[in-house]
Amino acid sequence: MTLIEQIRERIALCLFLFAALIVLLVLLFGTGRPSAQPTVNLPFATVAAVTNASSQIIGANPSRRAIQICTAGNTTTFTIAPAPIVPVAATNGFVLLGTATASTCFTSPKAVGVQLQGGAGAAWNAIGSVAGPTNLIVLEW
Repeated sequence: MTLIEQIRERIALCLFLFAALIVLLVLLFGTGRPSAQPTVNLPFATVAAVTNASSQIIGANPSRRAIQICTAGNTTTFTIAPAPIVPVAATNGFVLLGTATASTCFTSPKAVGVQLQGGAGAAWNAIGSVAGPTNLIVLEW
């Protein structure tokens, strides 16, 4: 065997051992798993048109952690309540007094458990003080 053939064999052996080492490292440590970018903790927003008849403004969502319901810069007084409560204007529910220059908001505490009645995950109903329709803004986290 000539010197050049011996060098070629050693180079081939080194390449084989290097490839085997790479395979071994991939098997031991994996290739790494791709991960999604973290999302910004922004709310999902809905505009609900409300009249002077009680109606549902947002459906139930058991995964909802919190909800905020705000007037949209109008002078309508709104009464809101979690389902199954049917709000009655300025009596049965939470009252949001609207002003022309500022929003008034109701913010629920964060949900403690999964519940469909009375919590952030419940459907919510509203009634306005005028025939309208006038808007409420609903923010869900």
